[in-house]
Amino acid sequence: DNHLSTIDSNIFKNLVYLKTLDLSRNLIKKINYFYFNNLTSLNLANNCLNDFSVENQKFQNLLELDLSNNIFMHEFKVESNSKIKILNLNNNFN
Repeated sequence: DNHLSTIDSNIFKNLVYLKTLDLSRNLIKKINYFYFNNLTSLNLANNCLNDFSVENQKFQNLLELDLSNNIFMHEFKVESNSKIKILNLNNNFN
């Protein structure tokens, strides 16, 4: 509960070995371009996201993604060659 609304991608640029990132329970509306080579778990639950893209050049090793309790309005797509094993989209698409 930090009440973050925007995340600048530069804030993480030196964290090349980051494996888990929990930004849940904020007011984030948009995620700017991130490049996390080693990130395996990303939690963005309980934010205000209405769009999010999973591209392998951004998240090469992402295994778990929690986007529950956001405000997505359209179909969510994950590329077929994605490594994601756990994807939580509960309570979206109102």
